[in-house]
Amino acid sequence: MVVTRYFGGVKLGVRGLIEAYGSTATAALSAAGEAGRVLCRRYRVVAPYETVRTLERLVQGCGSGGDAADWSYGERVEVRCSVPCSETGAFEGSLEELLRMKAVFTWEILEE
Repeated sequence: MVVTRYFGGVKLGVRGLIEAYGSTATAALSAAGEAGRVLCRRYRVVAPYETVRTLERLVQGCGSGGDAADWSYGERVEVRCSVPCSETGAFEGSLEELLRMKAVFTWEILEE
């Protein structure tokens, strides 16, 4: 946390500044609460346009809700997505099945 002081005076004194900034920092951290973190693995998937809906459903159903997906639409559809580590086995199994059905051209795990 960074506390920036705009007032140049010394009316509070050193102890007063410590108490003022300390209580403000404590209040800000208490109001912010805690954020949970989920370990994820990043993937890159390339697919034809004909199968984009299937791929969208797979990405949305993998546990990330599709929020952590970056879609690009060029000659082919490409998605870079984050999948929670607890869901990677099922996600990779689905990708392999789509690959066999030629619904996906290629997929890879990006650098971790």
